[in-house]
Amino acid sequence: MALASGELDAAPIKELINQANIGRICTAHFSTYAIPPMSEPGNTEPGWFVDPQKAAGGGFLDHAIYGAGILRYLFDDEVESIYAQIDKYCLKDLDVEDYGAAMIRFKQGAIAFLESTFTAPVESHDRILIIGDEGELEIRGDEVIVWNKNEAKSPRRIRMLPENPNFSRYCIEKSI
Repeated sequence: MALASGELDAAPIKELINQANIGRICTAHFSTYAIPPMSEPGNTEPGWFVDPQKAAGGGFLDHAIYGAGILRYLFDDEVESIYAQIDKYCLKDLDVEDYGAAMIRFKQGAIAFLESTFTAPVESHDRILIIGDEGELEIRGDEVIVWNKNEAKSPRRIRMLPENPNFSRYCIEKSI
């Protein structure tokens, strides 16, 4: 699947879904919480990242495309409709949005929720919650938690991912 920045191999996420035995995917929540942009490492000035004449957008428009691509891949479906809201909720001084949320309806009927921000306080991180008709799988940082209605009531951890608070970016950069 091609995304705006090139090829993405999100196969490890699909593999985790299969291992978790959560059944048919019904819905998903994909959230990216990014720190405000820096023009370069160590420089807290955002530079061109928040200049609407040079950047495509802010926290949502810049990052949500990656989450949308992963959701399309996981559902193996195309988007039928989308509704989104973006605005400056926390970082009012920026010239671009710092937050956005979308509800996506896929052609085969599934619904997903997508959130992307520039409002993380310390470090950027993702959270992916995938809900199937037999259970749920959550990826948060390097932790994977599975709830399955056919197993014990307490959640189980199926494996640790590589240490990286931003798993989707890890998949994109490393093509694992």
